[in-house]
Amino acid sequence: MTGRGRFHTMQAMGHHNGTTVYLAGPHWSPEEERSLLGMAGEIERHGFGSYLPHRDGIEDLYWRHCAGARPARREAGTEDLLRRALFCLELYQVVRRCGALVCSINGRVPDEGAVFKAALAFAVGKPLVICKGDNRSAFHGNDNSMVTGLTPAFKTVKRLSRVPAELAKAIRSFPATPPVPGHLNGMLDLGERIWELVQKSRGSGEQALVRRIAPLRADLAAATGSRGKDGKRAEGRVVYCSGPLFCPEELGAMAGIARQLEEAGCGTFLPQRDGVEAFVMNRIDSPLANAWIFKPLQDLVNRAVFALDIFQIAERCDSFVFNMNGRVPDEGGVVETAVAFALGRPLVIYNGDRRSLAAGRPHPVIVSAARTVVEDIRRIPAAVESAAGRAAAGSARYELPPQVKRTVNFGRAVWKLLGMIGFLKPRNALLS
Repeated sequence: MTGRGRFHTMQAMGHHNGTTVYLAGPHWSPEEERSLLGMAGEIERHGFGSYLPHRDGIEDLYWRHCAGARPARREAGTEDLLRRALFCLELYQVVRRCGALVCSINGRVPDEGAVFKAALAFAVGKPLVICKGDNRSAFHGNDNSMVTGLTPAFKTVKRLSRVPAELAKAIRSFPATPPVPGHLNGMLDLGERIWELVQKSRGSGEQALVRRIAPLRADLAAATGSRGKDGKRAEGRVVYCSGPLFCPEELGAMAGIARQLEEAGCGTFLPQRDGVEAFVMNRIDSPLANAWIFKPLQDLVNRAVFALDIFQIAERCDSFVFNMNGRVPDEGGVVETAVAFALGRPLVIYNGDRRSLAAGRPHPVIVSAARTVVEDIRRIPAAVESAAGRAAAGSARYELPPQVKRTVNFGRAVWKLLGMIGFLKPRNALLS
C-alpha cells in the first residue's frame, strides 16, 4: 500500500532519558501532517523518541475504513472492532508507554482528540507541553483556561524551536513513575497487545493487521463496553453537567440537562450557574477585561475556574454528563470529559447534533471513553443510572498525581469562598 494509507516504518529514535513523547494535534490535511512530522523531527534531534497516532498507530486505518468502503461491503463489525482497538491503543500510548505529551492546538479551534489526550496526560500525571503558533483564540486573544490550565504555568509555547527545552523542563518537574488509575489496567493491557500486533504487521498490509486484532474482539468489547449497573439509582447522585455555555442556546441546553437530572432526584453542578463562570461571564466579552493592567486578576480568575471545575469532578460530583452538541465539541468540555474518564466517573455523552468530525462519525476516542451516548435529552437520567456500574472499584483507590492534587486543593478553597459570596452573583447578561 502506498501514500497516506501505508504503515510507516518507525524511525530509529534516540531517547532523552528513555522518554518517548506522544505528539497530539490535528492531522487532517497534508499541511497539518507535515507540521506534526516537523515537530517529531525537532524533538528527535534533541534525543527524544516520538509517537504519532496517524503515523505509528491505527488512526489513519480507522478513518479510511469509515470513509472508504461502502457499508454493504464492510466486514461486519470491523468498524466497531477498530474503534475499540484504537481507543485502547491510544490510551496505552498516553498513559503507559509514552513518558510525556506535546499537544498542538493550532487551528481555528483546538482538535478535540488532541485536547482529550492532553487532558488525559494531565489527569494521570504526565509531563505536558502545549504549543500554539496560531493567532486565533476563544476570548480576545486568550485561549480557554480549561485547556491552558493543563500546564502548571497556564501557558502555551509559541515557537517550535522552544518545544524540546520546555519538554525537558516539564519532565524534570514531574515524578518519574506517576500512579495509574486501577480501572484503566484492563484497557491498557489490551492496548499493549494491540501495539505489539501493529509492530508485527508493518509491511504486511492493513488486512493482515485487522485479522490479527480480530481475536481480541470479545476482550475489547468487555473492556470498553458496559459493565452493568451498580444498584444505585440516579436519585441522590451529584452530576457534573459539562458543555458549551457561551450563547443563549447553549445556556438553555445546559439548563435543560440539569433540569432533567434534578427532576430525577439528582444534584447537579452547572459551571455557569454554580461556578466561578457565574461571576465572570458578563465580562468575558470585554476587551477592557484583557487590558494588561488587569492581567494578574485575569490569571487568578482563570486558575480559579480551572481548579474549581477539576475539584468538582475529582471530589464532589460522582457522575458526569457531557453535551457534545455544536459544530465542534466544546474544548473545555472535552478536557473535563477526559479527566472524568481518567478518574473513573460514570460518564454519559449527549449528542443530538447531526454534524460530525469525519465520515459521519464523532471522534472515536471521546465517544469510546463514555461508552454511553444518547441523542435524546430525556434519556440522560436513565443513562446516568445505567452508567453507574462502569466506575470500577480501582478508581476509588487512585492517588492523585501531585499537580492534580494541588489543583483540587485550590478548587476546594474556591468552592468554600463561593459559598460565602454567593449573594453577590450577578445575573447572566445572555439570559436577560
